Amino acid sequence: MLSLPTDKTQARRVLIDLRKQISEDEHAAKSEKICELAEKLIDVLGAKTVLTFFPVRGEPDILPLASNLLKKGITVAFPISHKEDVRLEFRAISSLDDLKLGTYKICEPIESAQTLSVFDKDTVCLVPALSFDMRGMRLGYGMGYYDRFLKDFCGISVGVAFSDFLTEGLPTAPTDIPVFKIITEGGVIVPDELRFTKEKAVGHQSAPTSKE
Repeated sequence: MLSLPTDKTQARRVLIDLRKQISEDEHAAKSEKICELAEKLIDVLGAKTVLTFFPVRGEPDILPLASNLLKKGITVAFPISHKEDVRLEFRAISSLDDLKLGTYKICEPIESAQTLSVFDKDTVCLVPALSFDMRGMRLGYGMGYYDRFLKDFCGISVGVAFSDFLTEGLPTAPTDIPVFKIITEGGVIVPDELRFTKEKAVGHQSAPTSKE
């Protein structure tokens, strides 16, 4: 499993360099598998709304997943990044044609797209990151958009990454928010269960985890 520097800035540099080493064929094949697994998970969870992201900087290409979900009648929304208050606003689209170049040169929904402001437990949020660890913690680009959003999000957050970018433990801060599940091309990971299993195996008692 990936080993990273304890300093977040140095860790980001290592991860960005590693992403650049992924070939186009490998990227496409792994992205396709992630889309397949994510669609199955979304079906199992019975999600009616999926908050997704536009892939940049070598992130898994999950745009085909968005198209498939729209065909199924599932509400699909992409984020708009508001720099002034470091806030994500999710807007629903009817097709990928509703996306245009926006903040940070990332494609965002057009202005006429409907803003979603209330998220129920049947909402799944697909979360990008440079890396995830076995606790469900994530390392992003350092701006804090997703941590702020996930803090009050009551749905199911699902991290999306290639398996080579998983690590046992990431440097974290008190404001970092973990995801409930992680999807890689190798399968779906449930961080809480993995941590409990590991602690039990070495004879430690796992602290109770609130599900509220």
